[in-house]
Amino acid sequence: ALRRLGIDGPAWSWRVARLDSLAAPAIAEATIADLRGGGPGRAWIVDFPATAPPYAFDAGCALIREAARWLGPYDRAQTHPRRNDRESLGPRNKRFAAQQDCAHARLGAILDAIDETPALAGATVLIHGLHGSHIVEHAPTVAAEGQAGAADYAGGFATFLAVRAPGLAPGVDERPTPLQATFPTFFGAPAAGGAQVLYLRGRPGGPLAPRSAETVLGTSTRE
Repeated sequence: ALRRLGIDGPAWSWRVARLDSLAAPAIAEATIADLRGGGPGRAWIVDFPATAPPYAFDAGCALIREAARWLGPYDRAQTHPRRNDRESLGPRNKRFAAQQDCAHARLGAILDAIDETPALAGATVLIHGLHGSHIVEHAPTVAAEGQAGAADYAGGFATFLAVRAPGLAPGVDERPTPLQATFPTFFGAPAAGGAQVLYLRGRPGGPLAPRSAETVLGTSTRE
């Protein structure tokens, strides 16, 4: 299908064929069109893979025509749980950052559509990342026990959350917080039941033990 569009085919071997980010432009356009016809009492839930692999867009949202130059988060030459070495991390982080700039522009267009639609005045907007970039040296899994560092945990799990709502003052809060404690921590909502634990630690075939979020994320944010 890519070759029919005049785009070179990928030069690497995918274990799973995923071209998620290529859907982002169409998803943004469809979302904007739908929002402009919206009004009170409606809710939109949009899966927007703008920063997902492959990293195929530059910072200006232009598609990189040579698919052989696209990148994913992992260097396939590495052996699990190692995902990258120092040499392969650099170009992946650079390409991801460029596509992230593009994602911000597309999200901005969606927010502009909300602001320009009088019927959506006062709408609450919540933007939540699925996970980190996954551009890590070691996969933050049980198999990497003793190898994965703070940057690996941050790259694997640290996620983005932004909320815009009437009466909510603008600002940035960088406190590391388990997902299940997000609303009690930042918005004063009642805490959910159960232990506030984010990570599991253990060895293959051995017992798993809870590990507090502060143990990992606190280190990550300082680093």
